[in-house]
Amino acid sequence: MKKPIVVVSIVLVLLIGSAAFIFRSKWLPSKNPSSVAPTVTEAKKELAMWEDPAGFSFQYPKELQVNKHDEDVENYAHIEFTSPTHPGTIIVWAKDTTYQTVALWIKNDKTIAGGTSVDTTLGKKEAKKIILLGPPKKLIIGAIDEEILFTIEAEPTDSAFWEDVYQGMIQTFTFTPLEETTSESSEPAGGDAGSYGYDEEETLE
Repeated sequence: MKKPIVVVSIVLVLLIGSAAFIFRSKWLPSKNPSSVAPTVTEAKKELAMWEDPAGFSFQYPKELQVNKHDEDVENYAHIEFTSPTHPGTIIVWAKDTTYQTVALWIKNDKTIAGGTSVDTTLGKKEAKKIILLGPPKKLIIGAIDEEILFTIEAEPTDSAFWEDVYQGMIQTFTFTPLEETTSESSEPAGGDAGSYGYDEEETLE
């Protein structure tokens, strides 16, 4: 008597299993990776080119607000970049210096005392990159050319945003022939200038 009961039980189990398989295949969503909607990649920042008569150029995101500080008559360049949506700032300077090398600048400039510095390049010239923990935290890179100290100084309150902008400016920074008149900085030239890439090698000092 037990054998028919066992057979019936096996048949019922098979039927239930088949029904569950058919239901899952037909009505439940597939987990096949190909059916998952692809993630949307973040759009690249649209870049503009800044060409300055003080003898340099670089790229920066078009979305930034630019203040040339025309009231500053002591320095060759004083360009401040801010964002309406990201707290922080970057200032690009070109000013006279008595230091002959960036090593002497690092050693004697009290405004950057206590910072951690590394050897690097800016516009293919010897440079120093400094991190000041603050507060506020500052990222500074400087190079000297023709007795002029060129620096890019960032206060990256929104670190993820400003550090990317800062690195992009460094990577695209180029020294250009000095124009005869340096009393004013040029207007930025707009246009899509590509995307940033970083590949510099640095050595801790």
